[in-house]
Amino acid sequence: MKQTPDLRTSLDALFRYCRSREWHGHDPYDALNSRLLRRLSSRNRWVRLAFIQTLKRLPVNLRGILDVERNLNPKGLSLFLNGCLNLFHLTGEEEYRQLCRRFASLLEERSCRGYSGYCWGYDFDWQSRFFFLPRGTPTTVNTVFVANALLNLHQTLEDEHALEMARSSCDFLLRDLQRREDESGICFSYTPLDPLQVYNASILAGQLLCRVHFLCGEETFLRVSREASRYVCAHQNRDGSWFYGKADSQRWVDGHHTGFILVALHDIVSRTGDETIAGPLDRGLSFYRHHLFRQDGAPKYYRHHLYPIDTHCAAQGIITFSRLRARMKGSLDPARRVAGWMIDNMQDPKGYFYYRKGRLLTNKIPYMRWSQAWMFYALTELLLALHKEDTGR
Repeated sequence: MKQTPDLRTSLDALFRYCRSREWHGHDPYDALNSRLLRRLSSRNRWVRLAFIQTLKRLPVNLRGILDVERNLNPKGLSLFLNGCLNLFHLTGEEEYRQLCRRFASLLEERSCRGYSGYCWGYDFDWQSRFFFLPRGTPTTVNTVFVANALLNLHQTLEDEHALEMARSSCDFLLRDLQRREDESGICFSYTPLDPLQVYNASILAGQLLCRVHFLCGEETFLRVSREASRYVCAHQNRDGSWFYGKADSQRWVDGHHTGFILVALHDIVSRTGDETIAGPLDRGLSFYRHHLFRQDGAPKYYRHHLYPIDTHCAAQGIITFSRLRARMKGSLDPARRVAGWMIDNMQDPKGYFYYRKGRLLTNKIPYMRWSQAWMFYALTELLLALHKEDTGR
């Protein structure tokens, strides 16, 4: 294997690439931003799904021919905001402060209207196997990622409006989402439009409510967060894994959604000291380390298959291993290995990261949210963790 470049060199190249494109880009799921494909599939969900999956899987980007514009994606903006906050913390450079302000303003402009609080969706129509979401429909996952980035902005730059926006997002979670309550706890829906029980989305909602509670002191937020934690821990599999959701059609285990759950549970444990969560968290982390990554750091999308090797899964691995290092005896070696493998095998000389590597070929389309924003945030998280290790903080 060739020598791994310095993390900062890799990050700087990625930063220059994203900045040169003004943070705009295509997305694996944006096929229906094509007016032609939208018209052809307007009345049939299976045709919509086929168009999305075809463009997602093709290693050649046909979006220019199909008139799919490069857009700003709210979740991508939240990841760039997090990364620039990390870089500002590390360097104090004014450029990163200005970018943080700009990203926050863009996020406020792109919030969804007509709901109980600030919330965010995707910038494209999205047909999944389970439901159709028109462009701009808010989701739990997008809203939590953006709200957490705003809380980071508040804590780093003392931005009170960012705190108010994040606090408002909790009203969206509690008033607009559907909830299932049973003896095992509370599960939030993925969107206001569906009743699906998706474990990573629900615990992300619980994590945000917990975090805002400790900033704003609202006891209801903490109570509901505890119930969401109980629910996801009750639905952990014996081997430490979690399926994507409760329905029979959602019984798969993948890397990035497992990482979402682990980071959310870790954040709740760190704030509450709730030891009832610590056992499931440690079992989940052990499964994650040993079944969703190869020894050399290559990420596995599913537990039983190496391919496709996916940049989003890798980035979430770097974030998870950096954030949960205290639960691994303080070691950052797993995060280093994943980052090193990705830089060696998936970073283009132009600075961007490829989408996926298959058994026979590599899809090199430079998706902005799925690949670049995630890797940007991940590499800054690792750099920040290394800085804390070096300074003993």
